[in-house]
Amino acid sequence: MFNSSIPAHAQAMTVQAAGMDGDKTEFLREMLSLYFNQRQALDVVDGIAEIHLYGPMMSDASPIDLAMGGTSYEEIRADIAAANADESVKAILLVSDTPGGTVSGIEETYIDIKNSAKPVFAYNEGHATSAGYYLIAAAQSIAVSQSSVTGNIGTVLDYWDMTKVYEAAGAERVVLTNEGADLKGTMRGTLTDSQTEFLQAQINSMGEQFHDRVKENRLELDDEVFRAGWYSPKEAAALGLVDYIGSKAEFIDVINQSLDIGQA
Repeated sequence: MFNSSIPAHAQAMTVQAAGMDGDKTEFLREMLSLYFNQRQALDVVDGIAEIHLYGPMMSDASPIDLAMGGTSYEEIRADIAAANADESVKAILLVSDTPGGTVSGIEETYIDIKNSAKPVFAYNEGHATSAGYYLIAAAQSIAVSQSSVTGNIGTVLDYWDMTKVYEAAGAERVVLTNEGADLKGTMRGTLTDSQTEFLQAQINSMGEQFHDRVKENRLELDDEVFRAGWYSPKEAAALGLVDYIGSKAEFIDVINQSLDIGQA
C-alpha cells in the first residue's frame, strides 16, 4: 500500500519503475509483517521525502525477498524518481538501516542519488554499512543516531569449496570446459591459482570503485576507513564518514534551516 501523501502519478511510477508486481509484493509484505520488520514506503512530510534503505539490498528481488525484510535497488530508484516528480518535495532524506547488499544494481542506484534534481541528505538510524554506506555517501550531508554503526567500506565474495563434502559422500565432481577456457569452471571446486588470481582481481576492481565513490564525496576521510572497519558515531565522525550525531528530528531541523523550508 503506497502512502496517500504521494501523488497518484508518482505511485504509479514507483510500481512501474520497480519492474515487479506491486500488489503481490505489498500483499506478502503485509502478511509477513507479523514475522519480519518491513521497509517503510516513501513518505513526504513537510516537503521532505523519506526513502528507506532497509535490510539486505539487492537487484531484481523477488516479492518474497522483499517481504522477508529486504529492499530492491529498483524500488529505491523508483522512490527517487517519484520524489523528484513531486512538486511538494524540496529535499530527499535517505533513512538507512541496512547491513549492505549486492554489487549488482548498486552503481545505478548511486548514480540516481547523485543526479537527483532535489538535494539529498542521509540519516543512519541503525546501520549504514557496506552497500548502505556506498549509497548514502552520495548525499550532501550525513547524520547518524547515537547507537548507529557506519562504514565497512569494501567488497567481499563468499566461496565454499565442497570438494571434501563430495569425497565424504563417495562422489567426485568433474567439470569440463573447452580448451583454454580455464576460468569457466571458477567456483565449482578447488580453485586453481589462475582462478584465485582472477577472482581476487574482480574483487579488487569492485572495491576500488567503492573507494572512489566514497572519496569523491567525502573529502576529509581518514584512510583508516578503507580497512573496512565499522565504527561508532564518534569514531565515524572523527574519521570523516559523517557530519552530525543526533536524532532524525534534529537533523531534519538542520535540513530545513539549510533549505529555508517553510519560511516563505
